[in-house]
Amino acid sequence: MRLYKLIKLNGYTKSECINLFNNNLITVNDKIVPLTTYINDTDIVKCNGNIIKRPKFRYFLYFKPKGIESTISSKKESYINNINIDLKLMVAGRLDKDSYGLMILSNDGDFINYIQTSNDIKKTYIVEFEKDITKEFLAGFDKEYIIRGRKTTPIKYEVISTRKLKLILSEGVYHQIRNITKLNGNKVIDLFRIKIGKYELNDLKCGEIKEMDMI
Repeated sequence: MRLYKLIKLNGYTKSECINLFNNNLITVNDKIVPLTTYINDTDIVKCNGNIIKRPKFRYFLYFKPKGIESTISSKKESYINNINIDLKLMVAGRLDKDSYGLMILSNDGDFINYIQTSNDIKKTYIVEFEKDITKEFLAGFDKEYIIRGRKTTPIKYEVISTRKLKLILSEGVYHQIRNITKLNGNKVIDLFRIKIGKYELNDLKCGEIKEMDMI
C-alpha cells in the first residue's frame, strides 16, 4: 500500500495529506519519504506524531433488492442506508435501481477496482424480455457496440425459455444489457445478477448481506 493511501484510509483528505507532508509531519520509520512510497507491514508510520494504524479490510456479498440505489447518498434508497454496516463500503458491480441481485461491497479500494476493471471477472445475469427471443435478436448479442464512447465486446448467452436468457458479460458498460436489447428491438422487463467471477448468491436472500471469511 502507498503511503498517501494509508494516510487517507485513516480519515485524512487529500488536501490534509499534502499539507501534513509539506510540513514534514508524516514519517516512515522516523524519516521523511515521498507520499508515493510503498509501505511494508513492518514500517512504522506516524502522522503529526501519532502512529497510523493499518485498516482492517472487510468483504461482503450483498443481494441488492429492486428499488435500492447503488450509489452512496443520504436517501433511504441508497444501499449504504440498507445494510446496517458501520463502514464506508464501496461497490463492485453496481446495478441500476430496477435491477437486483449480487453486488460485492468492501472498504478495500484496490480489490473493488480489480473486480470492476478486470475482463477476467465475468458477470452472469438472468434476463427476461418483453418479446419472444428470435434468431435475429440473439445475433445482436454477437455484435460490438459503442456505448458512451466505449466499445463493447460480444455477450455470451444461453437460452432458458422463449423470453428468458442467461447472459455472461466480461465488462459492465453503462446499462449495457438494456441498451443493446433496445437497439435490437426488444425491452428488458427483469434483470437479475446471480454471479460475479467466482462469487455467487447461493442461499443469500433478497436484502441480506453476508461477510466473506476470505478472498
